[in-house]
Amino acid sequence: MLTSISGNNLIPSVRLFADSFRCNERPMRRQDRCIKDKSVIKEFLDRAQYGVLALNDNGQPYAIPLHYGYEWDKELPVFYFHGFTQGRKIDILLKNDSACFTLVPSTSIINAKPNNPCSAGARFESVIVEGKASVVQEENEKIKGLERIMDHYEQPTGPFSKGNLNRTSVLKLMVEKLSAKKN
Repeated sequence: MLTSISGNNLIPSVRLFADSFRCNERPMRRQDRCIKDKSVIKEFLDRAQYGVLALNDNGQPYAIPLHYGYEWDKELPVFYFHGFTQGRKIDILLKNDSACFTLVPSTSIINAKPNNPCSAGARFESVIVEGKASVVQEENEKIKGLERIMDHYEQPTGPFSKGNLNRTSVLKLMVEKLSAKKN
């Protein structure tokens, strides 16, 4: 039996996933563009090459493009990022763990019609997640995060040396809200 949510036919297990979407909490103006199908969202996440992590630095926005890896925890993804053990994003996260991560797997311009500049537009796919980010401390979790990043870019994983692990921080974003859109 199919369950309908906002006009989309979804199987009941996907309905639970869709309930955690922000497009249900604060409706998108264009509900016809809201993506609630988990398989489509996974495909978006698999195709995107990087995303932009946005943090709050004492009231000032700070956004940084990052490579990422992810895995599914129950009905929402968990994202992993890596970087050096010191720096602005680490300093910010130690004070404020709220984070937003935006991915745009594809985009293209729709050319304007002659003498009608307002007819221009864009085709795009996007995923925006919000949640709590933290610096991973436990070594096995750190290795798992690095492996997810390597998997995402279809790179070999292998043993990570102690030296590399000590010089690398891994950030983990536990997603609380997810919004996906396609035009």
